[in-house]
Amino acid sequence: MTKQLIPRPVRAIASEFPPVTGTGAVTEQSAIEAAKNKEVISTATAESDQVLPEQKDQIVTLAASQLESMLKVAIASVTDDVTKKVEGRFETDVKTLQAELDKAKSDLADAQNQKAAIANVFTALGHSHPISDKSGVSMPGVNTLLASDRDRETGLFKDFVECVAKADSKMYTNQLRGIQYLQRDTSTIDSFFLKHKADLRQEMEVMVKKHGFLRGLTDKAAATARTDILPALLDYLSSFMRTTHSGTYVFWQFAFKNLELGKGPGDTIQVPRDRDIPPASDVSTNLMPLAGPGATRQEYVVDSVTLTLQRRGLTVPVSIPQFLSAYSMIPLENRVMKKLGKHQEADLDLCIRTRLLATTRIVYNDNGSVTTTALDVNAGDNGALSESFLNALYAYMTGALNIDTDAMGSLILVGNPLSLVPLVNSLTSNNRNTEKMSVEYLTEMLTQVTNADMPTVSGYLLTACGFHLFQSTAFAGGAAGTEGVFTTTFGDGAKTTRACIAMGFYAVANATGMEPEMRRATEDNFQMVDDWIWTADRIVGDLDVDPAIDSEQQLRVVEVRVTDAPF
Repeated sequence: MTKQLIPRPVRAIASEFPPVTGTGAVTEQSAIEAAKNKEVISTATAESDQVLPEQKDQIVTLAASQLESMLKVAIASVTDDVTKKVEGRFETDVKTLQAELDKAKSDLADAQNQKAAIANVFTALGHSHPISDKSGVSMPGVNTLLASDRDRETGLFKDFVECVAKADSKMYTNQLRGIQYLQRDTSTIDSFFLKHKADLRQEMEVMVKKHGFLRGLTDKAAATARTDILPALLDYLSSFMRTTHSGTYVFWQFAFKNLELGKGPGDTIQVPRDRDIPPASDVSTNLMPLAGPGATRQEYVVDSVTLTLQRRGLTVPVSIPQFLSAYSMIPLENRVMKKLGKHQEADLDLCIRTRLLATTRIVYNDNGSVTTTALDVNAGDNGALSESFLNALYAYMTGALNIDTDAMGSLILVGNPLSLVPLVNSLTSNNRNTEKMSVEYLTEMLTQVTNADMPTVSGYLLTACGFHLFQSTAFAGGAAGTEGVFTTTFGDGAKTTRACIAMGFYAVANATGMEPEMRRATEDNFQMVDDWIWTADRIVGDLDVDPAIDSEQQLRVVEVRVTDAPF
């Protein structure tokens, strides 16, 4: 039987070729070669009677040239379509890049214009431009060293800022003078500062440097702008000033503090003078079983002292270049303390001891006994501070004068080292064990006395003979005629005496409307320097110093005048 070649359908041939993807994925020549190499016409044979009638209409016989032509047309069509898509995408990308380039050129032109405008401002102010002028030291009037994340608050710095914001506060307004400013209870701020002082200092230093400060003297682009000083930094430094104390000024520990926000200079504050109710005196007094107190009520007597607030502060401003010249917070803190903190301490100390020294009860050492008459001290009598005299003084104040003590049964005595050294020598020569109270006890005791949190203790020497002894060089250390130094006529002639202050508790009050704060002057000497002061609204007044001053007062302060001992 004769075998007949049966060509394969075109649809079958098309499925044998790989798909065309991308530009040039299948070239025209490669497609033709593939078609030639492919078995286009099947070598299989079939019997003539195997071809069905319906299959004869569907079978198309193509020559190699015809197939080659069709492939060329198909490949050309696919190639043109892919090329158009790629060219369209490239055209879109080019337009986008061109738009970005145009915007960058525009931004560059704006920046150049701004730089030129700033340079003109610096020229008008008499300063060299901090960027364009690289020769010599530049002191611009505008801070150019601001970090991009300078306003991002984190860690303890953020906690400190929140503590300041949450502190109890009140706006003081003086309508007559047109003055308005914020007053805050700084107790929580100062407690937070003391608790986290070391770590807070480190975080504050980082933030301050981000605002262009603490750059050191060698940095040519150090900031000098007034508005750049971080508000939190002033709160930090004010807290540092309030909580840092020296051994020279100790009387701040003995004044009863009364804070009343919203009061300013000229306003009055009522400071309570709480008195104990009379103690029980009749042992037969009792409450009958199942019966309450009688109809007559005993009132708890609360008296008060009216004090008029004053504006206190540094009258001659000082400059603090360490905002710029220092490399860290510590030199800046030291400068603030030396120029502002010490003056603030001295002011409060002077106000308190002036009221304490107003007492008229003055005593002398008459050879170990207490006398109020200087002429009783004769030749050979020891007029210096001694152990025997201190024992007698304690008995005199607690027994004869009925001055209350603390929970340990002790009073307070403050003196200059020139007055205290004979006592220390007396205790040593008699082999007496001097006692130092724990800091925890002293701070707790003084917290009750001052009505305020007591972070530390200043000037404490020792406890002996019923007295907590404190030493201070702020008074009674000079020649006769200076504060606390007198020429006293004794039985054997005139001698120099020095005042010591022996007292109970709640003798004077420190009435406060605004706690001490750092303030910056509005005038900056033509952008060359910032001036600073400290200021506070407060007044120190008597609670119970001496009834000779006011009949409503009780006697709680005794001035002890002693002679110097050879040393």
